[in-house]
Amino acid sequence: MSRLAVVVMAAALMAGLGGLAESVADTPVSYDRVDLSKPRFLNLAMDAPLFESVVVSSIDADRCAFNGGTLDFSTFAELKLENDKLYKPSLRYFAIEYPTLYYGTIKYGKLESVDISDTTLYNCDFDDVSYEYGQIDELKLSRCTGRDWQLNNIELRNLRTYYLSARNARWERSDFYSGYFYYADLSGAEFSGCDFERSKLSGCDLSGVEISNCDIRGLRINGVDIEELLRQAGR
Repeated sequence: MSRLAVVVMAAALMAGLGGLAESVADTPVSYDRVDLSKPRFLNLAMDAPLFESVVVSSIDADRCAFNGGTLDFSTFAELKLENDKLYKPSLRYFAIEYPTLYYGTIKYGKLESVDISDTTLYNCDFDDVSYEYGQIDELKLSRCTGRDWQLNNIELRNLRTYYLSARNARWERSDFYSGYFYYADLSGAEFSGCDFERSKLSGCDLSGVEISNCDIRGLRINGVDIEELLRQAGR
């Protein structure tokens, strides 16, 4: 698709009602090397959208559905999603800055080398999400649920979770430095080669949790210094 065609498509999407797009896409949407500023989508369905080398700023999407699709080498700044559904999205070498998600759903998502900063997720549902070689700074999860996560080589600096449900998740070589889990359900989770230095867990369900080859210096669970506890037990 030529740059002109993409620009025309973007203009069509933004036309009417001050930049509000409310429709169903009959054909896959494709953006290539385009800058989009302040787009707003309402009740929009996108089937297999393709974003490549695209910069999108101040995007607002409400009650939208994204089925499949690929987002490569792109940046989304000040992303806001509300009551949206993403099914089998694929993100590679992608940056998301200052995103906010309310009441959203992501299923069978795959994220590779994705960097996310200053993120707030509220009442969102994440199932079968795979995330590799990424970095998330200042992530806040409030009343979110997820099942069967697989996270590998992820930096989650200053993670804050409140009433998180993440059962049967598998975390490998991930960094939770100074993380805080408040009343999180982590039952059945596996942590391998992770960094829990200075992390705190309070009121959490850790039944069936397996932790192996992890850095637990300064890790505290319900106020108990786990490193000291293991030292006293001779482990």
